[in-house]
Amino acid sequence: MKRNLVLVGLFLFGLMLSAPAWAQVAFQMSTLQRDVRVEGTTEAAGAATLAATSAGSINATSTISVAYAAGSIPTTILKGTGLVSYTLAGVTHAAAACAGTTAVPVAIGAQITNCVISGNTLTITFAALGPTAVGDNIVITGVRVNANSPGLGAVISATATATVPAGAAPITFFITNTGTVAVVMNTSTVVVTAATGGILTCVAGGTTKDGNVTITENFNQAFTTAAQETAFGPAGTGGAVKDTELTVSFGVLPKGVTVTLDDSTGTSTTLGATVTESIGATHQNIAAGVLAAAVASPSDGKTAMVFTIDITAAAVTGSNQAFSLDFKAANAAPITPGPVSVTATVAITSAAVASHNDVPVFVANTQTGSPGLLFGISDCVTNMLFPWVTYAPAWGYDTGIAIANTTTDPFTTGSAAPQTGTCTLTGYPTANPNVPAAGTAVTYTTPSVPSGTTWANSLSAIPAFSASGAFSGYIIAVCRFQNAHAFVQISDWLGTSPAVSQGYIGLIIPNPALVARNPAGAGNGEQLDQ
Repeated sequence: MKRNLVLVGLFLFGLMLSAPAWAQVAFQMSTLQRDVRVEGTTEAAGAATLAATSAGSINATSTISVAYAAGSIPTTILKGTGLVSYTLAGVTHAAAACAGTTAVPVAIGAQITNCVISGNTLTITFAALGPTAVGDNIVITGVRVNANSPGLGAVISATATATVPAGAAPITFFITNTGTVAVVMNTSTVVVTAATGGILTCVAGGTTKDGNVTITENFNQAFTTAAQETAFGPAGTGGAVKDTELTVSFGVLPKGVTVTLDDSTGTSTTLGATVTESIGATHQNIAAGVLAAAVASPSDGKTAMVFTIDITAAAVTGSNQAFSLDFKAANAAPITPGPVSVTATVAITSAAVASHNDVPVFVANTQTGSPGLLFGISDCVTNMLFPWVTYAPAWGYDTGIAIANTTTDPFTTGSAAPQTGTCTLTGYPTANPNVPAAGTAVTYTTPSVPSGTTWANSLSAIPAFSASGAFSGYIIAVCRFQNAHAFVQISDWLGTSPAVSQGYIGLIIPNPALVARNPAGAGNGEQLDQ
């Protein structure tokens, strides 16, 4: 953890003269700054030290209060977390934690009779303190504050004030009574690198794709073990100290798609020693990972998966941890068409807690990074539009349609996966001189079109389009394979010899799941980008 010791005016110590006999002790305040996590509601602030700059005594029932705030915004202290120790005449008295309420006083040595936390303020009460020599001090550590409340970039300061009995001389603070104890930082940077290619819903056989999630802490010891958290300060009244955890969530997965954490053998679903070694020395602080069971979601019939990385090995001081996690997605059989992509979301959290006072505690957070595309899932569908077709025997017109299944190709890199499927042609008739009245939509499904072949037919030979005696309008074709392409030819070949003939290529319709065709979507506006 980056620490900057903020010492103000220490050069004046040697210049200080003894205070007048009637004065109580004067203190100089210094603080230790810690970087803390923006998600944290129980982050340990840095130490605050009150060093005596004059000899003297402190009257009984005098108090010193230290308030924690980000500017004018108070930040709540977790009760039972402040540790107070003091040095008197060169003897240091062991630190003790503050109580949660004034009804439960905590004595710290013979001179400090009580230490309580209320709201954002820690207050100690004296029986008497003295005689005090220059350099004696009171040290407050382990105060856990809500860093999420003031927000990212906030500077949290500790400010000391004092009270004395009526008629007693004041306790004074030389030069300053405030200092920075914490700076609220973004915990980590997350980079999600999508797998090359995608999973095809129509293809069986365990197609696998590898994607990567890299999580790097933005400051040293942002990811902490229980032992490190204990060293920063206690867990509070009734609480326990826990490891920090990172979760990588995959939502929502279609049934039949599994995600595993890949290792050198490609079979492990835990972050064990082999995985630690295979992803390099900078990642050896990962000690264990747990794959949570996939949880079925009855509302949509799909599943989600969550990986949890438990930080159980201490980070190397001065070196930020970076976890590079390779995940493998696979489908062992054709799957029901689902979402077009799977995103990975990373969050920082803590182990299962026994009470609300366990630490560290993090709010539900998105500060560690936005969701990123990890795996693409393709529905094995090609949508095409034939904007004008006609079958008008009275005028001699007919339309021929040819659809090629090009999932067999000559490419060695990035080639298609062979697929076989049917094409459903839905025709929408339009009133025109050849068709006196528009009818209802008609539908025809082709035979299965094997990969590498072309299906061809004419409207006159398809009963759905010829049964009424004529059809003119447009057709939307939905082929259950990728990389379908079509050619349409309109001719008056029903006569004795063709007099007019015109052909065009079918228009590819962008996947409506990506480019909505409704008024709120992009219509065909993104077609060229697909």
